[in-house]
Amino acid sequence: MNTESLRSYTILMINVRKLMHGKVGNDVSTMESETKNDLQVDVVVPTLRKSKLLIVDLTRSERINKSGSEGHMLEEAKFINLSLTSLGKCINALAENNPHIPTRDSKLTRLPRDSFGGTAKTSLIVTIEPSARYHSEVASTIMFGQRAMKIVNMLKLKEEFDYEKIERQQKLRDDDKEVMEKKIIEYQNSFTGAEKSLSASFEKDNLNGEFRTVKEKSSVEEKQRKYLEDECAKLKRLTSENDSRVPSELSTPTNLLKHHQARESISGQRATIAKIFEEVGPQKVVAMLRSEDLEVQIHALKMVANLAAEDLNQGKIVEEGGIDALLMILESSQNTTIHRVASGAIANFAMSDMNQVLIMSKGGAQLLANVASKLNYPQTLQMVTGAIANLCGNQKLHEMLIEDDGIKALLGMAQCGNSDVIAQVARGLANFAKCESRVTVQGYRSGRSLLMEDGALSWLITNSIVTLSSTRRHI
Repeated sequence: MNTESLRSYTILMINVRKLMHGKVGNDVSTMESETKNDLQVDVVVPTLRKSKLLIVDLTRSERINKSGSEGHMLEEAKFINLSLTSLGKCINALAENNPHIPTRDSKLTRLPRDSFGGTAKTSLIVTIEPSARYHSEVASTIMFGQRAMKIVNMLKLKEEFDYEKIERQQKLRDDDKEVMEKKIIEYQNSFTGAEKSLSASFEKDNLNGEFRTVKEKSSVEEKQRKYLEDECAKLKRLTSENDSRVPSELSTPTNLLKHHQARESISGQRATIAKIFEEVGPQKVVAMLRSEDLEVQIHALKMVANLAAEDLNQGKIVEEGGIDALLMILESSQNTTIHRVASGAIANFAMSDMNQVLIMSKGGAQLLANVASKLNYPQTLQMVTGAIANLCGNQKLHEMLIEDDGIKALLGMAQCGNSDVIAQVARGLANFAKCESRVTVQGYRSGRSLLMEDGALSWLITNSIVTLSSTRRHI
């Protein structure tokens, strides 16, 4: 309605990818690290971390009776209002916790779908016109902003293993082994030549000082030669150990993985976990969870945790007994990496109502509480608290959570002092209280809150002065 308006949307989308280099030593068990003390070779696992920055400039809805648009501008106004209506439907569905969110109705809702109800941190700026003529539009805009404030996004860190780079590193290690062997031969030849030249050309009476200097150099080079021989022997042992690590019963999925990597490297495309899952199949992936080989089990767990972040993959894994396998691993294993990754996978599965009931019926909350009581690692506790916090969002499971000491475990884990763990504890209590309030208002429940029995109120009051904004919001 002014000469400077573009009457259009602007969407700026920036995708950022960062390759992280970490050592396998951070994710191996104590037992495995003890067996590798004599093989101090750094095996770097490249991890691809993805981020996306999305900036959307929305145009305003247009009242035809006020703008007086005709012809082509009238058609534009219809499309503008239609796309804004689609956005409003998505916001309403998310604010009311509807199971279906119509993000595919418009490009305006499909492109920024991660920003509302997704995995992104979102800020919304609402502008209004301070004129009495636009009173109805201002009221509608403010109501839109209030509905949008009810939406809670779940921030997630998205990482992928670069399997091609792991293979390239293995090839580089093999090349380094060959170079070491050649250097050893060169050193041996140089030692033989030096000894012959010393015995033939130097007289003992006149060159004692120079002979001592050369002898010291020879001693240093002898130490270097021994070091190179030891490194070569370590590389040979490491190669033979890696060749015999994967058990025979898992040869089929392992061969499929290698075949997939080789084919993708030829075509120049990066193999993703989703493609590997399609080729290997959920049955074999779940079978790898039960492997006796610790390294295979850890990689299978990480694959399942990443796949569980998508609703489409959860059903396939659950049908093959994936949740049973995760709970069994969590109960039987003593490995801290397995505890952390398995808890993260359960937290992803606990985003679904059906999976929440399944996890609780198999004693998942009590098992998570037991794991939390034995550990004091912030990363693992963050995953455990996240899983219990998701279970708190189902009102039907509240009494069972109390009986299984889920809330006591949640408050107990906050004593570690880690800010991320405390934020997850606050989120779990907020989910629990929100569900209780909803059913109380609807008349399905009355009486004192179940949280009062476990001392949640005193904990909330004590931690209401924390500096982390997200924790304060939950409290």
